Amino acid sequence: MINLNENLTENFKLKEFIRNRWFNKKDEEIADKLYKENQTIRHNIKVLAIQLQNLRDYCSKKYNKDVSISINIALRPIPYEIRKGRSGNSRHTEGLAADIRSSDISISELHKSLLELIKSGSMLDGGVGKYNTFVHYDFSMENKARRW
Repeated sequence: MINLNENLTENFKLKEFIRNRWFNKKDEEIADKLYKENQTIRHNIKVLAIQLQNLRDYCSKKYNKDVSISINIALRPIPYEIRKGRSGNSRHTEGLAADIRSSDISISELHKSLLELIKSGSMLDGGVGKYNTFVHYDFSMENKARRW
């Protein structure tokens, strides 16, 4: 059994990475199984949690207030991706990506802070995309930068 309330970092719990409001029961079962049985996905989610904790801590210091970061969606099982009309090749399927937002700072401020951390070397580089209601972040162990 997976402990969804397991603290991955000071401010992030496992359930934030393998649950979301769009999953049905079957999606949740698949996500649980992936996390439980796939060591690479488990490792990636933990690294992702650390990266997002770095971002949260940085924003809290930068804006001199407690800045929370919410995860819209992180791990997306391939069957979920296919059902949504996607290719199934997303970095989300490997636990390498999260779509995030904050109720404490704007999307632009969150996006800018993320890029600052990457530039300083305090956060792994990868894909960063700014949307109207969230910021996409994924990391690459090769630190390959992609922006949109």
